[in-house]
Amino acid sequence: MISTGQFYVAAEGPPKQGDLLFAGVVRLVADDHFTPPAWGRLDAYDITVQAQGDAPELRLVAGPALVMVTSHDCHFDKEWNQRRRALIREGLLEEEAERIASADATLDRTFNASPLLRPDEVRRDRRALLDGKILGYLPVPPSPDGVVPEAVVDLTYRVTLDRFDVHRVASVSEAARAQLRYVLVQLDSYVQRRSASRSSTPSGAASTMSQYRKNSRCSSDCISTTAPISTFSSNPTSLVQGPRVRLGVAPQRRTLHQDLALR
Repeated sequence: MISTGQFYVAAEGPPKQGDLLFAGVVRLVADDHFTPPAWGRLDAYDITVQAQGDAPELRLVAGPALVMVTSHDCHFDKEWNQRRRALIREGLLEEEAERIASADATLDRTFNASPLLRPDEVRRDRRALLDGKILGYLPVPPSPDGVVPEAVVDLTYRVTLDRFDVHRVASVSEAARAQLRYVLVQLDSYVQRRSASRSSTPSGAASTMSQYRKNSRCSSDCISTTAPISTFSSNPTSLVQGPRVRLGVAPQRRTLHQDLALR
């Protein structure tokens, strides 16, 4: 794990990959509302959405959480840049095009993030988790101000958030951001390899659930390394930090106790 002093930097400037936010997370569940044990604390609310007509109900679980931004920096100004270029092609001066694009609150609203979990919530070897040796998890040291506890980012749990509905609590260094990108590349490339392996299995009666489980079984590839990769280039953005997250009223599944700060 990168030390606290080398992991965190001042939380200022535009939003960027690696930022730690307070936000809400949500996911769809089946009829039995099954939740992996590591995610139980994130499921503070049960929500049922009544569908129209003969469509089935939607069942969701949601709750507040600390999350890490996984979208790359260029994601935060892609639509802004497209809008700016379109206005310039229409004959506007660059300064006016940038002013109009910056005033458009619909641009670059959404991004991806993953929640932080306590190491003890993940049923894996604690030391290996905090050493960054378990695929799909990024270790996070406690922040100097105590807002962020020792944790791991579960990169297998990905949510889409709105930048106007989150609150930034910390930013991380280039070394930490490079480590995040390396773990993301490892995880995504592993998933692609496993998907390719499963697609080559026989169809028909021979393609049973037991065979699927055998072909999908995690191997030594699930052990990660902590070697860094080259830092991606950062692009400036026109966005500003959004207001604190607002959670809607929903039937409470259990008390939130100290979920708000992951303590």
